[in-house]
Amino acid sequence: MKKTVSLSLFFSLISSQTFATKARMEALGQDGLRGSQYLHDSRNIFRNPGLLSTIKNSVVTEWGDFGAGSPLPEGGFFASTDSFNYGLYLGADHRTPALKEFVNNQALSYTADFTPQNNSYRPGNQLDFFFAGGSTIAWGIRGNYSSGEDENQKEKTQIIGLGFGLILEGFQTYLNLDLVDEREDLTVPANSKEYAGNLGLQIGGSYQIDSLTLFLDILKQGADYSESSFRGRNAAETVMATLGLAHKQQISTVAFVFGAVDYRHQKWENENNLGAIATQSWKRTDNDLILTAGFETPATDWLTWRGSFSQSVFVNKTKIAGTSQIPAIVNNKSFTTSNSTEVAAGASLTFGKLVIDGTLSGTSASKLNFDEVLSQVAITYMF
Repeated sequence: MKKTVSLSLFFSLISSQTFATKARMEALGQDGLRGSQYLHDSRNIFRNPGLLSTIKNSVVTEWGDFGAGSPLPEGGFFASTDSFNYGLYLGADHRTPALKEFVNNQALSYTADFTPQNNSYRPGNQLDFFFAGGSTIAWGIRGNYSSGEDENQKEKTQIIGLGFGLILEGFQTYLNLDLVDEREDLTVPANSKEYAGNLGLQIGGSYQIDSLTLFLDILKQGADYSESSFRGRNAAETVMATLGLAHKQQISTVAFVFGAVDYRHQKWENENNLGAIATQSWKRTDNDLILTAGFETPATDWLTWRGSFSQSVFVNKTKIAGTSQIPAIVNNKSFTTSNSTEVAAGASLTFGKLVIDGTLSGTSASKLNFDEVLSQVAITYMF
């Protein structure tokens, strides 16, 4: 097996790839929020800010969707000097899908004020700044901040987070911290409501040798919800651990196929003793062995296609234990997901230094909708 590539060669190989957006990541079966650990994309800097050193001067605009619970518009720009790279990004939503789903469907479903379907739950004026440098060891930092206040509705929000990343040849490591995540609703003075996120963290890394990448990721987030008119609180916490191995085969400088298998362990815990609700205490654990495969290839010099599929294989089990009054939670039982197969596809239109990305939109009958072929649209301009 060949030796691990040097840092400079590693960066040149990464930079030769097409950098894109959330749309590209989701079409390839990756995390649209923080990118991938084995496929190179500009979105990866939200996981490891050290990768900012691989991004060329560019401006990205994510169009989003103003519907409740849908991706909101976001965008930013990235630039470099002789020694450093820097960037400013607006509107990113840092809440992971796992915590959103948990808070909404499992723990806080009866409190409409802070559920992800409502835009009031989401932070406004989110700001991320990036700064990266280094030669032998590449490093990067990220900070995010958001605050808002509605005096009429008597609502306040504040979010503060930090991220750190290092890259040494084929080795990458990162740490992301959610330091402050608070929401307060005093619309009804007699019943103030508070949502306070606990210290959240994401830590992990990857090691690449030739076409193989071994990766690990651990995520922990939690929140407490309380109402002044009730005694007690609703405390929710989720922990996710992922260990995987990926193989990427480069067909040409712009085309590749990949396959990955990762073991995912997820745990949700909830304790609720608010008001008239009987005390509830339960735990849910999910264990899955997930196979993911996909491709990306140019059809012409201006059109690139990509697609992916994934499914749980051999290991697919959910277990719930405890007591709960929420209908969606079946107590003290275990089961498997009946159909875990997911398929995604997308395309990029390239016009010189301008790239338009999107995922393919389908109808409820899983047919291609030519009225709205591309969804999750983003435009990137490289200067």
